[in-house]
Amino acid sequence: MTKQRCLTRLKRSILPVFCLVFTMLGYGPTELYLSNMGSEEFWFSFNEILLPFAVLIVASLIIILGLLMVLPTKGYHVVMAIIIAVSALLLLQALFLPNDYGSLNGEVIDWSQYSGRLVYNTAIWIVVIVGAVFWAFRNWQSFRKVMQFTAVILLVLQTAILVTAGITHPEDHGEAAAKEVYLTTEDLYTVSSDRNTIVFILDAFDSQLMCDLIEEHPEEIKSSFEDFTFYHNTNGGATRTKFAIPYILTGKTNDNGGSYMNYLAESFQKAPLFQELRKGHYHSGIYTEYGYVDCSQTEAIDNLSSGGQMKAVSQWGLCQSLMKMVLFKQAAHILKPVFWMYSFELAQWRGGNGNTEAVPYKLNDIQFYQHLQTEGISAEKKEPVFRFVHMMGAHGPYTMNEDIQKIPHEQGSIKQQGLGSLRIIAEYIKQLKMLDVYDRTNIFVLADHGNREYVHPSYEQNPLLMVREAGKSKPFSISEIRLSFQDLSAMLAESLKSVPNIEEKYQTEGTRYFYVGSTTNNGYTITEYASEGNAYDTDSYYLTGKVYSPAEENSTDYKLGEEILFGDRYGAPAQRYMINGFSYIDPDYVWSSEKEVEFGFKLGDIKDNLLLTIEYHAVMNGFQRCYLYADDQMIGSFSTTKADVRKFIIPGECVKEGMLNIRMDLPDCYNPVTHGTGVDNRNLGLGFYSIQIDSTDEVYEPEKQLTIHKYDLGQEIVFGKDGNMSDYAIGGISEDHWTSGKKAWIQLEEVSADTALTLIMEYNTYKDQQHVIICANGEQIADYTAVGSEQKEMVIPQALLKNGSLTLEINLPDARKPDNGDQRELGLWMRRIVLRKAEEKKE
Repeated sequence: MTKQRCLTRLKRSILPVFCLVFTMLGYGPTELYLSNMGSEEFWFSFNEILLPFAVLIVASLIIILGLLMVLPTKGYHVVMAIIIAVSALLLLQALFLPNDYGSLNGEVIDWSQYSGRLVYNTAIWIVVIVGAVFWAFRNWQSFRKVMQFTAVILLVLQTAILVTAGITHPEDHGEAAAKEVYLTTEDLYTVSSDRNTIVFILDAFDSQLMCDLIEEHPEEIKSSFEDFTFYHNTNGGATRTKFAIPYILTGKTNDNGGSYMNYLAESFQKAPLFQELRKGHYHSGIYTEYGYVDCSQTEAIDNLSSGGQMKAVSQWGLCQSLMKMVLFKQAAHILKPVFWMYSFELAQWRGGNGNTEAVPYKLNDIQFYQHLQTEGISAEKKEPVFRFVHMMGAHGPYTMNEDIQKIPHEQGSIKQQGLGSLRIIAEYIKQLKMLDVYDRTNIFVLADHGNREYVHPSYEQNPLLMVREAGKSKPFSISEIRLSFQDLSAMLAESLKSVPNIEEKYQTEGTRYFYVGSTTNNGYTITEYASEGNAYDTDSYYLTGKVYSPAEENSTDYKLGEEILFGDRYGAPAQRYMINGFSYIDPDYVWSSEKEVEFGFKLGDIKDNLLLTIEYHAVMNGFQRCYLYADDQMIGSFSTTKADVRKFIIPGECVKEGMLNIRMDLPDCYNPVTHGTGVDNRNLGLGFYSIQIDSTDEVYEPEKQLTIHKYDLGQEIVFGKDGNMSDYAIGGISEDHWTSGKKAWIQLEEVSADTALTLIMEYNTYKDQQHVIICANGEQIADYTAVGSEQKEMVIPQALLKNGSLTLEINLPDARKPDNGDQRELGLWMRRIVLRKAEEKKE
């Protein structure tokens, strides 16, 4: 290849290659960081990943461009086609294709649930890549121009998303992570020669799992935990870990309307355990995620470090883990199992702040055990010691076996890892005995919450609790007395001073409470459950009706004219206005999950009419009806088959005492489990993208907004711009009578019939004949070939009517574009449609 040709090829290659490299190594990590900045997992500053990814981008550009320079012409065309196709597909996968696999919380994904997604997602990737290669082969000149244009569009789109994410990201998100205070490993392996209270938290270790391990390994458990009592009937405090750890330490949930950080500060200040620790008589070490504790408790926690933000022990290792997360989001479905990870893998790269030798504590059971094996624990403290050690326990992914060896998560199981974690504690107990301090040590072995993956059904309300009281020797036993984690803080405070009298002092009579934290609707919510029965009897738990939400996150104050977005990637500002009926937050939108959804907006003194704009990006099952109410007054109705933007005028009098309450009824919401089409058990309707309310001078005209009309039997639906088709035709039919596309829909409401109906259609066909398939409410009622001008009659069974609602779907698989430049696919020229009772004789 000549120097000139090489230079020409280089110029043509730079932009598409940069697009691919930037999508993976620039946009991907940056967007993920901005979307999660300040969370417990994203503990690091952007500077930690900036240089490594910059180096990777430059190196990748050099390597790929260098390889392109030596390829033969056809090979070069193929590779360039693949590069631009993959660039587009990576962004398409991340932004638009179904990408919800739940949170990466360690629970292994059941990939068999996504067999349908596997097929169509793989097909999309193959078709796009093969199509690009085919085009490049057939007409390289035209493909080259489109390739350059596509690269520019993709780069502009990614830049816009990053700018938007940077602007809209709330500055105070993840306040805990922004603090330059964290929990270190200092004195993790030291105890007192005087008195000790040691608490081991085995994450997600359900009480039932302990029962099963006792049954399978009775001699080992009874020997290793001699002197312990297993309290089987223990009611936990809260789930999941973010809510559970503070509850264990304080005995309080966030029921005061404050933010999570205020909750930590107030509850830790008042907790019996920390009141005792602040007296200064003890050496205290708390080893868990720093975001779960009040890091201002410097008088009560001795392993707090400050003076600078944590640094990564390896920036390259951190970037490698982050890149797995990026590729899990961007890669084709078929490749996602390769990149699946536990999001807390990022925590394994935490290092000190550089100003001290203190190392941040990280949950790593194998590492903890290896230190016990090599260096052991020492009884060097003179004052009484309190240790609170949070371990992975029975939390997925299951990467440790019963012999405390690292294994691939595909080979692990909850029982293997659970048994391994118990053996680690057994080793710790053995060393306490060797140091001759065991008899003066209270030991608590418990879980933060139960495990819903292991026990079905479960609220995770029955976690493990085993206690060894100092100075008491006895065989391992199982107790059925009623205990509650609400009393743990007081129990631990008492154990610091003496031996806790559990059976006499902490038995719980009457009602026990359990709190389930979630992040749906208004920020996070905490739902209260109660039971008078046994803790391991899930059926005995019931909702009390109390749901707690942080007041500042629950504020519904709204500034007129502000567009509110629903998606998580935009900070989900719409959360605070979502009152009821919404699912969890997806990256771009939020699904309705009930037949009714409710919004609440605090507008203040409003007298003018309002303009409501709602944008939705997804319509479940291809068709949904919506009835819109403001202050219980129906102000609009519509049917929809695709993503759209809808505008409605709301009368000013609908604002009562400064509040505007909006309700949307969605009678066609669709449950994939009920219909046998999937594993999603939500009642899905619309995927909301944005909502906006503004003042307007426009007049409220209900007849223009109530577009779902009652149909009376015998009434003719006449097509064309002078007919009444617009009242009933909801898609696929143009004003000039022609169907447009391979499907058309007619929606009829309040159809009153106690017999079967006769459907009469008059039309002309495009190009002599058309294959026609008619469905009524999803059931096929006719399949025939239409020829020329004709009138067709067909019967609709009365059983197909759904609460007086009838959707007619006209399928036209042979519809095609005419030769005159019209871009519509024409099938039938519709004249009229009429419905009558089946026994009536047509005119």
